[in-house]
Amino acid sequence: MDYPTVRESIEAFLKKAYDLVEDPSTDKIISWAPGGKRFVVWKPLKCSTDLLSQRVGITNLSTFQSYGFSKICSGQQLEFLCKDFEKGTLSFWRRLAIGTWPF
Repeated sequence: MDYPTVRESIEAFLKKAYDLVEDPSTDKIISWAPGGKRFVVWKPLKCSTDLLSQRVGITNLSTFQSYGFSKICSGQQLEFLCKDFEKGTLSFWRRLAIGTWPF
């Protein structure tokens, strides 16, 4: 049985996460923050139980931190940011290609 490499696992997670945040149909639950440098999880419980498990393959929002994201708590919602994980750009792929993700 072939298992994905660490790099392939990171790529798959980032692509799924990016697609989820980018999807306008999920904006009431998770969306880009103004400026597009971070994303906001407006409804953390709904995001974890409904979206993350189905679309990203995880059930815990803290998993983002293990991929180099910083978490900011602000009231009922959570915000996550990570260098180069930004709206409208896939520049994180460039960092993966040269082996510098997530640091």
